[in-house]
Amino acid sequence: MKRLASLFALCIFAGICVQSKPAPGSVQVAQFERIVQQAQQDPSLGQKALEVLRSVAEGHAEHVSRDAASRFALMQSELQGPSFKFTTVRLHAFRTIGKLGTAAAIAFLEQVTPDQFRQDEVYQLWPAAQIALREALLNRISDPRRKTEFLEKTLTERRDAIADGTVDSWAVEELCNSGTLNSLPAVQRWIEESFSTPNVQVDKVSFCEQRMRVMMRDSDAVAAIASVLSVSNNPIDRRLTQWAVNQLEAMKASRADEALYRFEAEILSLPDGSVQKDALRTYSVQIRDIRIGRVSWPVQCRGAEAQIREQERK
Repeated sequence: MKRLASLFALCIFAGICVQSKPAPGSVQVAQFERIVQQAQQDPSLGQKALEVLRSVAEGHAEHVSRDAASRFALMQSELQGPSFKFTTVRLHAFRTIGKLGTAAAIAFLEQVTPDQFRQDEVYQLWPAAQIALREALLNRISDPRRKTEFLEKTLTERRDAIADGTVDSWAVEELCNSGTLNSLPAVQRWIEESFSTPNVQVDKVSFCEQRMRVMMRDSDAVAAIASVLSVSNNPIDRRLTQWAVNQLEAMKASRADEALYRFEAEILSLPDGSVQKDALRTYSVQIRDIRIGRVSWPVQCRGAEAQIREQERK
């Protein structure tokens, strides 16, 4: 069993780290993402996926059934360990339930209350559950105009002092990244109500509008965001460039990755010692780490996964 556990851990680490020790919880986050991907590819796994994610989110990962664990190549001994009880890991489990987005996932999120959390965790987990619910509902809306209406309505809803600010911030980010310039007044109102310093207000509204205008460049989100990444930009807008890299990374799509790798190659092709290359070096390093981290679970761990499932059945 120890050899299987080691092999499994090695495969997971290969997919998320480069040369250094992975950040706390990053292994579990990678596992959650893989669970959702499998459930989306095979909807019959939806209930098992929710069982795993719900158990972790509620702080009872040890309650995951042997069958559900084996379907996603999770080890019972691992689920019974302390890592799955970390508040940050449980937070990601809640958010991943929102990405799962099934009717059962939404029903679960709707019945979550702040009273079920301890005082030392409620300020993280309750807002995460509220955002997950709204993300699941948002993803069920196909019409762009109705999506915008949903997000703008979210900004006017009053829930409670614990969740309001975090949920509103999520909605603002979604609107700013949507390319719907008509939503800028709603965002501006929220920013002015939330921040008292005029300079901060102007800066945040400006950055939001900047992102909206980027998304308006092309109906294809990848193409619109990738248009920001150019080695010829001078001066370099570091905030917008970092936003573009982060957005493409989060997509976890081949075309988005190709846009990142193209930008990395362009940076590396600049003359050594040039001001522009030195200025862009941070992004080439980040993209290199992303590229190395894009190790496919099926390619790296197919054999280990089968062995783990067989061992867990015994």
